[in-house]
Amino acid sequence: MIFYKRKHFKSIVKVDYINSSSNVEILTNNIKEIEDQIVENSRQLIQAQAVRIRSAITPDKNFIDTIQKKYVDDSVIKSISFYQKRLKELNLERKNLVDRIDRIKGNYWKKKILNFIVRIFLIILVSIVAISFILASLYLFPIILFLLFLLWSAIKFKHIRFN
Repeated sequence: MIFYKRKHFKSIVKVDYINSSSNVEILTNNIKEIEDQIVENSRQLIQAQAVRIRSAITPDKNFIDTIQKKYVDDSVIKSISFYQKRLKELNLERKNLVDRIDRIKGNYWKKKILNFIVRIFLIILVSIVAISFILASLYLFPIILFLLFLLWSAIKFKHIRFN
């Protein structure tokens, strides 16, 4: 036991409830600010896409219009990609802040487990629908073949009269 090295585990954290309530308020305010930025960024993205659609609809009358349209399209594409990238970053930051709040409140693992159960349920539901579609198509296959045969025979023997 002299040479026994004690392991330090960092998974258990002592929560200071006095500071955690102020941390939750600070994080909640940060989330509200990020949501406002997301709304503004979404507006800008929609405006940029509207400009792109207007540019695509307008006809080219001469050479200068063509050059101007290419310039506008290039700048709008850059703008759209910037806003999409920024929107992804803001959503990721918001998700991380929500996770931190959930960890402080103790709801993190509850949400993770519930999310896992919902995903498993959706996978099972989709697989049941897919299997039932396959079985229904196998069941209807002979009927479809019979109808195709009737159509083929009607086309093939159209000139024969049964008097």
